[in-house]
Amino acid sequence: MGKGTVDEIIAEAVEATTPEKKESSNPIKNTADPDSVNRLYALYPSKCPVSGRATGKSHKDKEILTRLLREHSEKEISDTIKRYVKDSTEQKSYIKNFSTFLHNLPDYGNKTDAEGQTRAEGEDTAHTIKQPWFKDFVESRKGLYDEL
Repeated sequence: MGKGTVDEIIAEAVEATTPEKKESSNPIKNTADPDSVNRLYALYPSKCPVSGRATGKSHKDKEILTRLLREHSEKEISDTIKRYVKDSTEQKSYIKNFSTFLHNLPDYGNKTDAEGQTRAEGEDTAHTIKQPWFKDFVESRKGLYDEL
């Protein structure tokens, strides 16, 4: 057997198998302004105006907002929240739980899509088919079903 006491051997084994802690190489830590996170958090209602049920706001949602602020501007998220709440209230539809909403942000903005075309305000891009053959197919079938 090796030299040393049992405690020394165990200490050496633990030291050899314990990985060294490295400093985070991620330059983006928590760069979101806490005031921005709090402002956005306050915009979403705690209770659904239509059904009156709680929207499940929690501290975890602030962490999600912090992450979203790395990818989107505060104004963009703010406008999205305001429009979603307004649309849901006008249509008398329930409001999603806050974490569900944050994980599936609706896209309302005037932005440029991948093809460089500017989308109109509120245009539904989720169901837009971008394949050119599809447009040709639809055009070739336009008059076929008018008689039905």
